[in-house]
Amino acid sequence: MLNLRILCHGTLKEDYLKDACAEYMKRLTAYCRPEILEAKDDKALAALIRDKDYTIALCVEGRQHSSEELAAMIDELPNKGFSSL
Repeated sequence: MLNLRILCHGTLKEDYLKDACAEYMKRLTAYCRPEILEAKDDKALAALIRDKDYTIALCVEGRQHSSEELAAMIDELPNKGFSSL
């Protein structure tokens, strides 16, 4: 089963966002081992990235993938020798 590490810049403060995050984490456990790590600054965030992890950066300026494309990309990771995303 794939390890999924979600690295976040900052922390969630609003209760409704915390509730939504908890719901998604619950749903993800059927497909992977999810973990959320929060960092206060960019340097600390970068330090959380491990060499053996397959890394996908999510940003507004980046290339947009459909849900199906992202799922297919993630589904192929074990075949490429990755066990951690």
